[in-house]
Amino acid sequence: MWADFKYAVRMLINSPAFSLVAIVTLALGIGANTAIFSVVEGTLLRPLPFPQANRLVRAYETSDDLGARGSTLALSEQTWRQWREFGRDIFQDIAAATGANVTVGALAENPAENVPAARISANFLSVLGLPPARGRNFSAEEDRENGPAVAIVSDDFWRQHLGARADVIGSKIVIDGVARTIVGVMPPAFRHPYRARIWLPLALPATSPVQATNHYLYGVARLRDGISATQAEAAARRMCAAIAEAQPNPNNAHAVYLPPLRESFVMDLRPKIMVIVVAAVCALLIAAINFAGLLLARVVERQGEFALRSALGAGTGQLVRQQIAQAIVFSILGTIGGLLLALWITPALVAVSPEGSDITGSAMREFDYAVRLDWPVFGFAAGVMLLVGLGFGFLPALHAARVDLRGAINIASRTATLNRSTRRLCPSWSLSNSRSRPH
Repeated sequence: MWADFKYAVRMLINSPAFSLVAIVTLALGIGANTAIFSVVEGTLLRPLPFPQANRLVRAYETSDDLGARGSTLALSEQTWRQWREFGRDIFQDIAAATGANVTVGALAENPAENVPAARISANFLSVLGLPPARGRNFSAEEDRENGPAVAIVSDDFWRQHLGARADVIGSKIVIDGVARTIVGVMPPAFRHPYRARIWLPLALPATSPVQATNHYLYGVARLRDGISATQAEAAARRMCAAIAEAQPNPNNAHAVYLPPLRESFVMDLRPKIMVIVVAAVCALLIAAINFAGLLLARVVERQGEFALRSALGAGTGQLVRQQIAQAIVFSILGTIGGLLLALWITPALVAVSPEGSDITGSAMREFDYAVRLDWPVFGFAAGVMLLVGLGFGFLPALHAARVDLRGAINIASRTATLNRSTRRLCPSWSLSNSRSRPH
Protein backbone atom coordinates (compact mmCIF):
# COMPACT_ATOMS: atom_id res chain seq x y z
CA MET A 1 0.00 0.00 0.00
CA TRP A 2 2.91 2.35 0.75
CA ALA A 3 4.09 1.89 -2.84
CA ASP A 4 0.65 3.01 -4.05
CA PHE A 5 0.95 6.25 -2.07
CA LYS A 6 4.45 6.85 -3.42
CA TYR A 7 3.05 6.37 -6.92
CA ALA A 8 0.20 8.81 -6.13
CA VAL A 9 2.65 11.45 -4.88
CA ARG A 10 4.82 10.95 -7.98
CA MET A 11 1.79 11.42 -10.24
CA LEU A 12 0.85 14.54 -8.30
CA ILE A 13 4.31 16.01 -8.81
CA ASN A 14 4.38 15.07 -12.49
CA SER A 15 1.08 16.91 -13.11
CA PRO A 16 1.45 20.12 -11.06
CA ALA A 17 -1.26 22.10 -12.87
CA PHE A 18 -3.91 19.41 -12.48
CA SER A 19 -2.87 18.74 -8.88
CA LEU A 20 -3.03 22.42 -7.96
CA VAL A 21 -6.49 22.87 -9.46
CA ALA A 22 -7.82 19.76 -7.68
CA ILE A 23 -6.36 20.76 -4.32
CA VAL A 24 -7.60 24.35 -4.60
CA THR A 25 -11.09 23.07 -5.52
CA LEU A 26 -11.14 20.93 -2.40
CA ALA A 27 -9.73 23.68 -0.19
CA LEU A 28 -12.28 26.25 -1.39
CA GLY A 29 -15.19 23.86 -0.90
CA ILE A 30 -14.10 22.82 2.58
CA GLY A 31 -12.80 26.19 3.80
CA ALA A 32 -15.64 28.36 2.58
CA ASN A 33 -18.34 26.08 3.97
CA THR A 34 -16.58 25.71 7.29
CA ALA A 35 -16.31 29.49 7.62
CA ILE A 36 -19.95 30.08 6.69
CA PHE A 37 -21.31 27.41 9.00
CA SER A 38 -19.05 28.59 11.83
CA VAL A 39 -20.78 31.97 11.61
CA VAL A 40 -24.16 30.22 11.52
CA GLU A 41 -23.22 28.19 14.59
CA GLY A 42 -22.34 31.35 16.46
CA THR A 43 -25.69 32.98 15.74
CA LEU A 44 -28.25 30.18 15.45
CA LEU A 45 -26.86 27.15 17.23
CA ARG A 46 -24.54 28.20 20.02
CA PRO A 47 -26.35 27.79 23.37
CA LEU A 48 -26.69 30.61 25.85
CA PRO A 49 -24.06 30.43 28.62
CA PHE A 50 -26.55 29.91 31.43
CA PRO A 51 -27.53 26.88 33.49
CA GLN A 52 -30.75 25.29 32.20
CA ALA A 53 -30.97 27.97 29.51
CA ASN A 54 -33.95 26.13 28.00
CA ARG A 55 -36.00 27.28 31.01
CA LEU A 56 -35.45 30.95 30.16
CA VAL A 57 -38.14 32.84 28.21
CA ARG A 58 -38.55 36.37 26.97
CA ALA A 59 -41.60 38.00 28.55
CA TYR A 60 -43.82 40.21 26.38
CA GLU A 61 -47.30 41.47 27.08
CA THR A 62 -49.72 41.67 24.15
CA SER A 63 -52.44 44.08 23.20
CA ASP A 64 -54.83 41.31 22.11
CA ASP A 65 -56.30 38.33 23.93
CA LEU A 66 -54.55 35.72 21.74
CA GLY A 67 -50.95 36.46 22.65
CA ALA A 68 -49.95 36.97 19.01
CA ARG A 69 -46.38 37.95 18.26
CA GLY A 70 -47.52 40.84 16.08
CA SER A 71 -49.20 42.55 19.04
CA THR A 72 -46.32 42.28 21.51
CA LEU A 73 -45.24 45.13 23.76
CA ALA A 74 -42.36 45.56 26.16
CA LEU A 75 -43.44 45.30 29.79
CA SER A 76 -44.73 48.24 31.76
CA GLU A 77 -43.71 48.71 35.38
CA GLN A 78 -47.22 47.73 36.43
CA THR A 79 -47.22 44.56 34.36
CA TRP A 80 -43.84 43.43 35.69
CA ARG A 81 -44.97 43.87 39.30
CA GLN A 82 -48.29 42.13 38.66
CA TRP A 83 -46.68 39.15 36.95
CA ARG A 84 -44.15 38.71 39.74
CA GLU A 85 -47.05 38.63 42.22
CA PHE A 86 -49.59 36.53 40.31
CA GLY A 87 -47.22 34.32 38.28
CA ARG A 88 -45.47 32.44 41.07
CA ASP A 89 -46.95 29.14 39.92
CA ILE A 90 -45.56 29.74 36.40
CA PHE A 91 -42.24 31.51 36.91
CA GLN A 92 -39.48 30.85 39.37
CA ASP A 93 -38.96 34.57 38.99
CA ILE A 94 -39.24 37.31 36.37
CA ALA A 95 -36.68 40.10 35.96
CA ALA A 96 -36.70 43.44 34.17
CA ALA A 97 -34.13 45.77 32.62
CA THR A 98 -33.81 48.85 30.44
CA GLY A 99 -30.98 50.35 28.45
CA ALA A 100 -29.13 53.56 29.21
CA ASN A 101 -26.07 55.58 28.26
CA VAL A 102 -24.05 56.94 31.15
CA THR A 103 -21.09 59.27 31.43
CA VAL A 104 -18.17 57.84 33.34
CA GLY A 105 -15.86 60.37 34.96
CA ALA A 106 -12.18 60.55 34.12
CA LEU A 107 -10.25 57.47 35.26
CA ALA A 108 -6.46 57.51 35.41
CA GLU A 109 -5.35 58.47 31.89
CA ASN A 110 -8.81 57.96 30.38
CA PRO A 111 -10.97 61.07 29.87
CA ALA A 112 -14.66 61.11 30.68
CA GLU A 113 -16.67 59.11 28.15
CA ASN A 114 -20.14 57.83 27.35
CA VAL A 115 -20.55 54.11 28.08
CA PRO A 116 -23.47 51.79 27.20
CA ALA A 117 -25.19 50.65 30.38
CA ALA A 118 -28.24 48.78 31.61
CA ARG A 119 -30.44 49.29 34.61
CA ILE A 120 -31.45 45.89 35.95
CA SER A 121 -33.69 44.60 38.70
CA ALA A 122 -31.92 43.06 41.68
CA ASN A 123 -33.00 39.58 40.57
CA PHE A 124 -31.90 39.96 36.93
CA LEU A 125 -28.60 38.06 37.12
CA SER A 126 -30.03 35.41 39.44
CA VAL A 127 -32.87 34.75 36.96
CA LEU A 128 -30.29 34.23 34.22
CA GLY A 129 -28.22 32.09 36.56
CA LEU A 130 -24.98 34.01 35.98
CA PRO A 131 -23.46 35.63 39.07
CA PRO A 132 -20.62 38.16 38.80
CA ALA A 133 -17.15 36.68 38.38
CA ARG A 134 -15.94 38.97 41.17
CA GLY A 135 -17.99 40.47 43.96
CA ARG A 136 -21.74 40.10 44.20
CA ASN A 137 -25.12 40.93 42.69
CA PHE A 138 -27.28 43.90 43.70
CA SER A 139 -29.30 43.54 46.87
CA ALA A 140 -33.01 44.29 47.20
CA GLU A 141 -32.12 47.32 49.33
CA GLU A 142 -29.93 48.71 46.54
CA ASP A 143 -32.72 48.21 43.98
CA ARG A 144 -34.97 50.84 45.53
CA GLU A 145 -35.55 54.48 44.76
CA ASN A 146 -32.83 56.53 46.45
CA GLY A 147 -31.05 53.33 47.43
CA PRO A 148 -27.26 52.99 47.86
CA ALA A 149 -25.25 54.12 44.83
CA VAL A 150 -23.63 50.96 43.47
CA ALA A 151 -22.55 49.54 40.10
CA ILE A 152 -21.37 46.35 38.43
CA VAL A 153 -18.84 46.60 35.59
CA SER A 154 -18.00 44.34 32.66
CA ASP A 155 -14.78 42.39 32.44
CA ASP A 156 -13.47 44.50 29.56
CA PHE A 157 -14.32 47.75 31.38
CA TRP A 158 -12.48 46.48 34.45
CA ARG A 159 -9.41 45.65 32.37
CA GLN A 160 -9.38 48.70 30.09
CA HIS A 161 -10.43 51.44 32.50
CA LEU A 162 -9.61 50.11 35.95
CA GLY A 163 -6.32 48.38 35.16
CA ALA A 164 -7.65 44.93 36.17
CA ARG A 165 -7.09 45.91 39.80
CA ALA A 166 -7.51 43.04 42.24
CA ASP A 167 -8.99 45.43 44.81
CA VAL A 168 -11.65 46.82 42.45
CA ILE A 169 -14.53 45.60 44.64
CA GLY A 170 -15.41 48.43 46.98
CA SER A 171 -13.67 51.09 44.92
CA LYS A 172 -15.49 54.18 43.65
CA ILE A 173 -16.40 55.26 40.12
CA VAL A 174 -18.17 58.46 39.11
CA ILE A 175 -21.20 57.81 36.87
CA ASP A 176 -23.34 60.73 35.73
CA GLY A 177 -21.78 62.84 38.44
CA VAL A 178 -22.59 60.35 41.22
CA ALA A 179 -19.87 58.41 43.03
CA ARG A 180 -20.87 54.76 42.98
CA THR A 181 -19.32 51.77 44.71
CA ILE A 182 -18.32 48.87 42.46
CA VAL A 183 -19.80 45.69 43.93
CA GLY A 184 -19.15 43.23 41.07
CA VAL A 185 -17.31 42.41 37.86
CA MET A 186 -19.08 40.26 35.26
CA PRO A 187 -17.50 37.27 33.46
CA PRO A 188 -15.63 37.88 30.19
CA ALA A 189 -17.71 38.50 27.02
CA PHE A 190 -20.95 39.09 28.96
CA ARG A 191 -22.60 42.40 28.00
CA HIS A 192 -26.31 41.59 28.28
CA PRO A 193 -28.62 43.39 27.88
CA TYR A 194 -28.13 46.36 25.51
CA ARG A 195 -24.37 45.77 25.00
CA ALA A 196 -23.90 47.02 28.55
CA ARG A 197 -20.49 47.60 30.05
CA ILE A 198 -21.92 48.94 33.30
CA TRP A 199 -24.99 47.74 35.22
CA LEU A 200 -26.94 49.91 37.65
CA PRO A 201 -29.93 49.05 39.85
CA LEU A 202 -33.29 49.52 38.12
CA ALA A 203 -34.60 51.22 41.27
CA LEU A 204 -38.18 51.84 40.09
CA PRO A 205 -40.17 54.37 42.11
CA ALA A 206 -42.93 52.93 44.26
CA THR A 207 -45.51 54.96 42.36
CA SER A 208 -45.29 56.53 38.94
CA PRO A 209 -47.85 58.26 36.70
CA VAL A 210 -46.62 56.27 33.69
CA GLN A 211 -46.08 52.90 35.33
CA ALA A 212 -49.08 51.36 33.53
CA THR A 213 -48.76 53.03 30.14
CA ASN A 214 -45.03 53.29 29.44
CA HIS A 215 -43.92 49.98 27.90
CA TYR A 216 -40.14 50.06 28.05
CA LEU A 217 -38.95 47.17 30.23
CA TYR A 218 -37.14 44.14 28.81
CA GLY A 219 -38.55 41.13 30.63
CA VAL A 220 -36.89 37.75 31.11
CA ALA A 221 -38.32 34.90 33.18
CA ARG A 222 -37.23 31.47 34.32
CA LEU A 223 -40.00 28.89 34.12
CA ARG A 224 -40.68 26.50 36.93
CA ASP A 225 -39.55 22.92 36.37
CA GLY A 226 -42.04 20.79 34.51
CA ILE A 227 -43.70 23.70 32.69
CA SER A 228 -43.09 24.13 28.96
CA ALA A 229 -43.27 27.48 27.18
CA THR A 230 -46.61 26.48 25.62
CA GLN A 231 -48.07 25.48 28.98
CA ALA A 232 -46.69 28.68 30.51
CA GLU A 233 -48.42 30.85 27.89
CA ALA A 234 -51.75 29.13 28.54
CA ALA A 235 -51.30 29.52 32.29
CA ALA A 236 -50.26 33.16 31.81
CA ARG A 237 -53.47 33.91 29.92
CA ARG A 238 -55.38 32.63 32.91
CA MET A 239 -53.11 34.76 35.11
CA CYS A 240 -54.02 37.86 33.08
CA ALA A 241 -57.71 37.10 33.54
CA ALA A 242 -57.16 36.72 37.28
CA ILE A 243 -55.31 40.05 37.40
CA ALA A 244 -58.12 41.79 35.48
CA GLU A 245 -60.62 40.45 38.03
CA ALA A 246 -58.54 41.27 41.10
CA GLN A 247 -57.17 44.64 39.92
CA PRO A 248 -59.45 46.03 37.18
CA ASN A 249 -57.50 48.42 34.97
CA PRO A 250 -57.81 49.10 31.23
CA ASN A 251 -54.01 49.13 31.03
CA ASN A 252 -53.66 45.56 32.27
CA ALA A 253 -51.94 43.15 29.88
CA HIS A 254 -54.46 41.21 27.80
CA ALA A 255 -52.23 38.18 27.25
CA VAL A 256 -48.62 36.97 27.25
CA TYR A 257 -46.11 36.00 24.58
CA LEU A 258 -43.28 33.83 25.94
CA PRO A 259 -40.78 32.72 23.29
CA PRO A 260 -37.63 30.90 24.47
CA LEU A 261 -35.02 33.53 25.32
CA ARG A 262 -32.55 32.38 22.69
CA GLU A 263 -35.28 32.15 20.05
CA SER A 264 -36.27 35.75 20.75
CA PHE A 265 -32.77 36.87 19.77
CA VAL A 266 -32.53 34.98 16.47
CA MET A 267 -36.10 34.63 15.18
CA ASP A 268 -35.72 37.59 12.82
CA LEU A 269 -32.29 36.43 11.67
CA ARG A 270 -33.27 32.85 10.86
CA PRO A 271 -34.82 33.42 7.38
CA LYS A 272 -31.79 35.42 6.24
CA ILE A 273 -29.30 32.94 7.64
CA MET A 274 -31.17 29.99 6.12
CA VAL A 275 -30.68 31.58 2.70
CA ILE A 276 -26.95 31.69 3.41
CA VAL A 277 -27.04 28.06 4.56
CA VAL A 278 -28.72 26.94 1.35
CA ALA A 279 -26.18 28.90 -0.69
CA ALA A 280 -23.34 27.28 1.27
CA VAL A 281 -24.73 23.79 0.69
CA CYS A 282 -25.02 24.53 -3.03
CA ALA A 283 -21.43 25.78 -3.04
CA LEU A 284 -20.32 22.55 -1.36
CA LEU A 285 -22.14 20.46 -3.95
CA ILE A 286 -20.66 22.51 -6.79
CA ALA A 287 -17.18 22.06 -5.35
CA ALA A 288 -17.76 18.30 -5.03
CA ILE A 289 -19.03 18.07 -8.62
CA ASN A 290 -16.07 20.09 -9.89
CA PHE A 291 -13.64 17.86 -8.04
CA ALA A 292 -15.34 14.77 -9.39
CA GLY A 293 -15.23 16.28 -12.88
CA LEU A 294 -11.50 16.90 -12.54
CA LEU A 295 -10.90 13.30 -11.55
CA LEU A 296 -13.07 12.07 -14.39
CA ALA A 297 -11.17 14.26 -16.84
CA ARG A 298 -7.94 12.79 -15.53
CA VAL A 299 -9.34 9.30 -16.06
CA VAL A 300 -10.18 10.08 -19.68
CA GLU A 301 -6.76 11.60 -20.25
CA ARG A 302 -5.01 8.50 -18.95
CA GLN A 303 -7.38 5.96 -20.50
CA GLY A 304 -4.69 4.68 -22.85
CA GLU A 305 -2.26 4.17 -20.00
CA PHE A 306 -4.78 2.23 -17.96
CA ALA A 307 -5.73 0.06 -20.91
CA LEU A 308 -2.12 -0.80 -21.76
CA ARG A 309 -1.25 -1.56 -18.14
CA SER A 310 -4.28 -3.81 -17.90
CA ALA A 311 -3.35 -5.55 -21.15
CA LEU A 312 0.21 -6.05 -19.90
CA GLY A 313 -0.99 -7.77 -16.76
CA ALA A 314 -1.74 -5.08 -14.19
CA GLY A 315 -4.52 -6.32 -11.94
CA THR A 316 -7.75 -4.49 -11.32
CA GLY A 317 -6.97 -4.41 -7.59
CA GLN A 318 -3.68 -2.64 -8.20
CA LEU A 319 -5.36 0.03 -10.35
CA VAL A 320 -8.05 0.51 -7.72
CA ARG A 321 -5.51 0.89 -4.90
CA GLN A 322 -3.48 3.42 -6.85
CA GLN A 323 -6.50 5.58 -7.67
CA ILE A 324 -7.76 5.42 -4.10
CA ALA A 325 -4.31 6.39 -2.87
CA GLN A 326 -4.28 9.35 -5.26
CA ALA A 327 -7.73 10.44 -4.11
CA ILE A 328 -6.63 10.18 -0.47
CA VAL A 329 -3.52 12.29 -1.12
CA PHE A 330 -5.63 14.95 -2.84
CA SER A 331 -8.15 14.86 -0.01
CA ILE A 332 -5.49 15.22 2.70
CA LEU A 333 -3.84 18.16 0.97
CA GLY A 334 -7.19 19.75 0.15
CA THR A 335 -8.36 19.32 3.77
CA ILE A 336 -5.20 20.95 5.10
CA GLY A 337 -5.68 23.80 2.65
CA GLY A 338 -9.36 24.08 3.62
CA LEU A 339 -8.45 24.23 7.32
CA LEU A 340 -5.93 27.02 6.74
CA LEU A 341 -8.44 28.87 4.56
CA ALA A 342 -11.20 28.51 7.17
CA LEU A 343 -8.92 29.76 9.95
CA TRP A 344 -8.12 32.80 7.84
CA ILE A 345 -11.52 33.74 6.42
CA THR A 346 -13.79 32.91 9.37
CA PRO A 347 -12.78 35.97 11.46
CA ALA A 348 -12.78 38.10 8.29
CA LEU A 349 -16.25 36.86 7.35
CA VAL A 350 -17.61 37.76 10.79
CA ALA A 351 -15.88 41.14 10.68
CA VAL A 352 -17.54 42.16 7.40
CA SER A 353 -20.93 40.66 8.30
CA PRO A 354 -23.61 42.49 10.32
CA GLU A 355 -22.65 40.27 13.28
CA GLY A 356 -19.25 41.95 13.40
CA SER A 357 -20.61 45.23 14.73
CA ASP A 358 -22.22 46.15 18.03
CA ILE A 359 -24.59 48.41 16.12
CA THR A 360 -25.88 45.85 13.61
CA GLY A 361 -25.10 42.54 15.32
CA SER A 362 -27.73 40.40 17.00
CA ALA A 363 -28.15 40.13 20.75
CA MET A 364 -25.98 36.99 20.64
CA ARG A 365 -22.99 39.37 20.64
CA GLU A 366 -23.90 40.19 24.23
CA PHE A 367 -22.83 36.74 25.37
CA ASP A 368 -19.97 34.63 24.03
CA TYR A 369 -19.54 36.00 20.50
CA ALA A 370 -15.91 34.93 19.98
CA VAL A 371 -15.32 33.49 16.51
CA ARG A 372 -14.66 29.78 16.70
CA LEU A 373 -14.02 27.22 13.99
CA ASP A 374 -16.89 24.76 13.84
CA TRP A 375 -15.05 21.44 13.83
CA PRO A 376 -18.07 19.18 13.17
CA VAL A 377 -18.88 21.23 10.05
CA PHE A 378 -15.24 21.10 8.97
CA GLY A 379 -15.25 17.31 9.38
CA PHE A 380 -18.50 16.99 7.43
CA ALA A 381 -17.25 19.10 4.50
CA ALA A 382 -13.94 17.24 4.39
CA GLY A 383 -15.78 13.90 4.55
CA VAL A 384 -18.02 14.81 1.61
CA MET A 385 -15.01 15.69 -0.50
CA LEU A 386 -13.18 12.53 0.56
CA LEU A 387 -16.13 10.33 -0.35
CA VAL A 388 -16.38 12.01 -3.74
CA GLY A 389 -12.69 11.45 -4.35
CA LEU A 390 -12.78 7.83 -3.25
CA GLY A 391 -15.93 7.14 -5.24
CA PHE A 392 -14.41 8.37 -8.46
CA GLY A 393 -11.14 6.65 -7.66
CA PHE A 394 -12.78 3.37 -8.73
CA LEU A 395 -13.68 4.68 -12.17
CA PRO A 396 -10.30 4.08 -13.88
CA ALA A 397 -10.22 0.45 -12.76
CA LEU A 398 -13.75 -0.16 -14.01
CA HIS A 399 -12.80 1.19 -17.42
CA ALA A 400 -9.53 -0.70 -17.52
CA ALA A 401 -11.33 -3.95 -16.84
CA ARG A 402 -13.46 -3.53 -20.01
CA VAL A 403 -10.74 -2.88 -22.57
CA ASP A 404 -8.83 -5.34 -24.73
CA LEU A 405 -5.36 -5.23 -26.23
CA ARG A 406 -6.51 -3.80 -29.58
CA GLY A 407 -8.40 -1.08 -27.70
CA ALA A 408 -5.27 -0.38 -25.65
CA ILE A 409 -3.21 0.12 -28.81
CA ASN A 410 -5.87 2.41 -30.33
CA ILE A 411 -6.32 4.46 -27.15
CA ALA A 412 -2.56 4.81 -26.71
CA SER A 413 -2.30 6.19 -30.25
CA ARG A 414 -2.54 9.97 -30.57
CA THR A 415 -4.94 9.59 -33.45
CA ALA A 416 -7.34 7.26 -31.69
CA THR A 417 -10.87 8.24 -30.78
CA LEU A 418 -12.38 7.55 -27.38
CA ASN A 419 -14.62 4.52 -27.15
CA ARG A 420 -18.39 4.88 -26.89
CA SER A 421 -18.62 4.33 -23.12
CA THR A 422 -15.96 6.96 -22.43
CA ARG A 423 -17.71 9.49 -24.68
CA ARG A 424 -20.96 8.76 -22.91
CA LEU A 425 -19.36 9.31 -19.47
CA CYS A 426 -17.55 12.50 -20.34
CA PRO A 427 -18.76 13.92 -23.65
CA SER A 428 -17.22 17.32 -23.02
CA TRP A 429 -13.78 15.74 -23.13
CA SER A 430 -14.30 13.92 -26.44
CA LEU A 431 -11.48 14.50 -28.86
CA SER A 432 -13.62 15.98 -31.55
CA ASN A 433 -10.67 16.82 -33.79
CA SER A 434 -9.17 13.29 -33.82
CA ARG A 435 -9.63 11.03 -36.83
CA SER A 436 -10.47 7.36 -36.53
CA ARG A 437 -8.04 4.95 -38.08
CA PRO A 438 -9.82 2.18 -40.07
CA HIS A 439 -9.52 -1.29 -38.59
